[in-house]
Amino acid sequence: MTTDKNTNPVDDSLLEDHRTSFLIRRALLEDQTADDSRRAFQRFKERNGLSHRRRSYAIAACIAAAACIATLFAVTFWHRDDFLTPEQRSAALLGNVVYEAQPNRQCISIHLGDKDIALDNTNDTEGISVGDKGEIQLFNVPADNHDVVTISVPQGQTAKVMLDDSTSIMLNADSRISFPRHFYGQGPREVALQGEAMFEVTHIEDRPFTVTCKGFKTTVLGTKFNVHAYGGETPQVTLLEGRIAVSNDTEQAFLEPEQAAVVGRDYRLSITDADLEVVNGWTNGMFYYDGQTLREILAEIGRWYNINVVFANNTHLNEQLHLNADRNMPIKEVVKQLKMISTAKIKLTDKALIVE
Repeated sequence: MTTDKNTNPVDDSLLEDHRTSFLIRRALLEDQTADDSRRAFQRFKERNGLSHRRRSYAIAACIAAAACIATLFAVTFWHRDDFLTPEQRSAALLGNVVYEAQPNRQCISIHLGDKDIALDNTNDTEGISVGDKGEIQLFNVPADNHDVVTISVPQGQTAKVMLDDSTSIMLNADSRISFPRHFYGQGPREVALQGEAMFEVTHIEDRPFTVTCKGFKTTVLGTKFNVHAYGGETPQVTLLEGRIAVSNDTEQAFLEPEQAAVVGRDYRLSITDADLEVVNGWTNGMFYYDGQTLREILAEIGRWYNINVVFANNTHLNEQLHLNADRNMPIKEVVKQLKMISTAKIKLTDKALIVE
């Protein structure tokens, strides 16, 4: 990933060229098969509501730079981070797209077996009930029914799931979890997670509860812990109560309360002390950060409000901040607080949050 080491103030024209460079490279990334890079760039601007001046010399230079960087990426970076999709790896390399908004904000969805379940807040469907605050509960499940249930939570929402063993799971925005409708009578209780969730696991002797994410898994008997496993972000498991084991193909780590296991880019596990106020922030309806980077903070904000987040200037990616804000506030109010505590220039448009 390239880094802009120039921390001196620049005039608007130079900044304009820097943004134009980023947008052209992003446009080329999204429209690789386009015959005309100018048309690709124009389509990207129309999709994202962005408008900047273009200069012929800047366009030519940026196209050449994009081609060189893409070649370098193909030769040296293809194997570095399996947590990222190819599109995310390219975006991270070429332009620091921290979060890319989804086209449509959807409702909480449930996929049961081979069909989607239509839900409302008043009726019980297929043995699944949904409350008016997003509480999802499975009930009267036959012991021999092991159909896989997948629950997806969109941006800007959370959901609480009660499994048939009384385990409670709170899902953060843009998260998905899959589990058997009724756990098998013997052996471990297993669920699969993409995104973030807080677990309160019901203790069952000799039947551990396992959460599987890409590249690692967490195993417990009965405890409370948080798993953060969004694509493109550093996976982390934090223990609040009890004792858990976090493992991958080559190693295993045991956590005590108020510790976290971090999965590095090389898949190695490292243990660190956890800040439980930060970990619990989202479950309490808050953006709460105590020394997290601007990149981490804006990724969460982008995911919650479903808005593109891009760093046109990399200088402030790792700026550490302290923020406490209500997630129910309009995004403009959250951005206003960020501007008061950050040295970065943060611009909010209808479709993007841009760090200039």
